[in-house]
Order: sequence, then C-alpha cells, then structure tokens
Amino acid sequence: MITLEGIARNPGIAIAVAAVVDAKNGLNAVSHTLLKSGMSALMQNLPAKDYPEAILACDSLVIGSTTRIPGVQAVAIAAEAATDVPEFATDIPCVIGVADLVASINDGDILIVDGYKGVVHIDPEPQVLIHYQQAEQQRHSREKVFITSEHIPATTASGETVLV
Repeated sequence: MITLEGIARNPGIAIAVAAVVDAKNGLNAVSHTLLKSGMSALMQNLPAKDYPEAILACDSLVIGSTTRIPGVQAVAIAAEAATDVPEFATDIPCVIGVADLVASINDGDILIVDGYKGVVHIDPEPQVLIHYQQAEQQRHSREKVFITSEHIPATTASGETVLV
C-alpha cells in the first residue's frame, strides 16, 4: 500500500480501480481491461449508473475534469498538479497536488480518494479498505435518517405543531 498526500479540493470518499490519464498518453494509459468493461457496458445499453467505476488519476485537474472514458463512470479525480482551476467544478471527490501519483500506480490498482483529508491510497491493505467502506456506510445511513424523518412534526416555542 502506498499513501500519498495532496490538497483536498472536493469532499467525499471514492473506492474504485485507477484509470491513468495524462497529457502525454491520454486514454492510451487506461487499462485495456477497464476499456473493455466500458465498451461492454455501452454495447449492452446499460444505464450510466451501471457503468464500471473508475478513479481518474491524472497529471492535472484540467485533464481529469475534461476526460470521458466511454462506458466508464468517473467517481473521483486525483491529480498531480496542485493548480486549482475553479471553472472546472466537480461534484465528485477530488484531491490535487498529489506528488508522484501517476508513476506510483500500476495497471489494475485499486485507489481510495479521501476528499476530506486530501489523501490517496494506492492498492490499500484490507483493513484500510474495510475502514473506508464502513465509514461510507455510516455516512449514508446518517443521511437516510434525515430523509426518513422529514415527516416528523416540529413544535414551535408557542406550542404550534408544524410539519417540516
């Protein structure tokens, strides 16, 4: 396992296979296995939510924000360059300024991008993987509590009951 630190740009946690994309090689650096999975998803006419997931590991945020791999859903971005580009807003977890990222990844590596702490784990050990999976499950279960409790009435200081 390799842990690299960077700058948290967009919060969230993602766990998926790495898709290396850089300015020099473009999509040629992406694993052939991942590309085949993406093409298979397209040929089966799967909805985008069922596409295989990947984390874009790239040399810059611009490359990561603009790259689309056919039939593959990008769930996070990790970029070597620390240059932030505000006009490339992203709604997925993102860490920038991760030194030696692209050179540290091997074909088929699993990545964890922690957009809260600004950390990228490459080929994580089982206990680290379990820790992040459990953290995400807890985060999602807390969100469900708020969604399912929205029908509970609230009482104002004057004693009126209000539906929220």
